[in-house]
Amino acid sequence: MTRPAFPLITLVLGLAACATPRMEAEWSDPAFAGQALRDAPVMVVCEAADDATERLCIETLVSEFKNRGLRAFGASRLAAANQGADTERYLPAAQSAGARAALVARLSPEATYMEPPASVGIGIGGGSRHFGTDIGVALPVGSAKPRTAYSGSASLIEVASRKVMWSAKAVAPAASSQQEQMGELARALANSAHKAGLF
Repeated sequence: MTRPAFPLITLVLGLAACATPRMEAEWSDPAFAGQALRDAPVMVVCEAADDATERLCIETLVSEFKNRGLRAFGASRLAAANQGADTERYLPAAQSAGARAALVARLSPEATYMEPPASVGIGIGGGSRHFGTDIGVALPVGSAKPRTAYSGSASLIEVASRKVMWSAKAVAPAASSQQEQMGELARALANSAHKAGLF
């Protein structure tokens, strides 16, 4: 008795494995631990390569920190910038807005790699019950696509003392959606600040 031969066609799609951002650095001033920022106004500024990315970054961070109980609000880095070194140039705008602290974030590409295209696997099997043959061929579909992993670094600065309360850097796994990466980075940074006892 022979086994009828039949073609087997399987579409194989490359799916990115779920991964969480990795924290590359975390620091906090123990003097601020337990001095909750919950319900305190916090101005959020994000430095990015282009206006669209900056706005997306601000919106994502504001939403995430609002969910943690802070009265976060966004400010354009150009509108908030003033004279001063590094993050201090945003403090006058934060003070004018009545913020207790300024959250200054920087978003930048960390690494770019080419994602291999999906492939179609074609398998043909057949033969008798004693002898059999199997042939498989994988053919690429489409072309390789670039994927960029972004890093986000952030600092919380108390407006009154001009002291850095907390600072951290996280790197998100590459994804097809920049918005998805923003969300992952915002959650990782908010978790870090919460762990430091700031809210």
